[in-house]
Amino acid sequence: MKKKLLLIVLLCALTAVIALIHMNSRPKVAENSIEIISGDATTNISLDDISLIDVKGTIVNGKGETKDINAKGCLLSSLLNQAKVTVTDSVKVVSSDEYSATITADELKGDAVYLIQNEDSYQLLVFTDQNSKRNVKDVERIEVQ
Repeated sequence: MKKKLLLIVLLCALTAVIALIHMNSRPKVAENSIEIISGDATTNISLDDISLIDVKGTIVNGKGETKDINAKGCLLSSLLNQAKVTVTDSVKVVSSDEYSATITADELKGDAVYLIQNEDSYQLLVFTDQNSKRNVKDVERIEVQ
């Protein structure tokens, strides 16, 4: 019985160490900013420097339910232009928990891909999607593919 208890304690400790190593190995983004990575260049855009517009539309979740959006935000393409980034293939939009979604260059040409402002972060919204799988919350990083 004591051996089983010792084994459980050791496994818990090992799990905690691995989790700590993983958390410390994740990329760190400057606070109150979105990092844009294009090749070897990295640009940090302050959330306060993003020019906001009214964003209105309807999104659909995985169950087919609709939700009306009325928020402040910006076209993702405008943010990339502000960072002087050209997209020829796609971009990967990544959240603080590493959840990500890929947006193609063709999708960026339209007016359906936005970053909307939440309390202290931004959320990716793709109005043309038939579900909300690419609606990434707490966006921290945009990687140009």
